[in-house]
Amino acid sequence: MVIVTHTEFVYQERKQTSIPKPVIVHDTNPVYVINMHSLHNPHLLRQALPRSHAQPLPYCNNHNAQRLKLAAHLRVVGPQKRADTREKAQATRARNKAKKSTTGGAAADPSLSIPPLLNAAGASDDGNEDDDDEPYAEEMVNIVMNRAIH
Repeated sequence: MVIVTHTEFVYQERKQTSIPKPVIVHDTNPVYVINMHSLHNPHLLRQALPRSHAQPLPYCNNHNAQRLKLAAHLRVVGPQKRADTREKAQATRARNKAKKSTTGGAAADPSLSIPPLLNAAGASDDGNEDDDDEPYAEEMVNIVMNRAIH
């Protein structure tokens, strides 16, 4: 047991200050609490102590009645929790679907978007017969090949 007997003033640089400090005296009462669940070898301590000191204390007198009470509570609460979880999941799916449809399903990062399809000759298959997009087609072939390699 800890008892505050009196207060002293704190010294700072060999001078007494006006700051009080409680002086604590420890009583020699031999009452100890040992947490036997946190020990590495509690069986050794149980051998040394009398049974009355190491006896586990029940948290209730009738375990079967306590279990039935908890089970009845869970029969009421459990279905409600599952229904709430199901509604939340449906709302999340709907929100994600709406978000995906507003963005058109395209990735936010343009470097991750899929390049246009290339025909067997390596030219872009956009329907135009112009020859000015050959460098673009070659660049896209290189990008696709690099992604396939990595």
